[in-house]
Amino acid sequence: MLKFDVLKNLDLDTLPADVRDAVLAAQKEVFKLVTQNVGLVRKATKLTESNAALAMQKAELGALNAHLEHFVKELNHVIDGTRSEKLMEDER
Repeated sequence: MLKFDVLKNLDLDTLPADVRDAVLAAQKEVFKLVTQNVGLVRKATKLTESNAALAMQKAELGALNAHLEHFVKELNHVIDGTRSEKLMEDER
């Protein structure tokens, strides 16, 4: 975070009205931008965590998909394999 101690100690009453108004407007804008930045950092952190969780889920689903593809290949071999390679019903 930025340090605003210097701005807090300013005696704005000694400044001309237009300069004082400009300084106050700038202070408000800085506060608004800092607040937005904090919100964006929080959102970015949540998105990073969400991306990590989704990457883990994707890896798990990929492994499950490979496992299921293996079973499908085995099943197709049992069904469509040459007669000598087919398993009997009781062997399935």
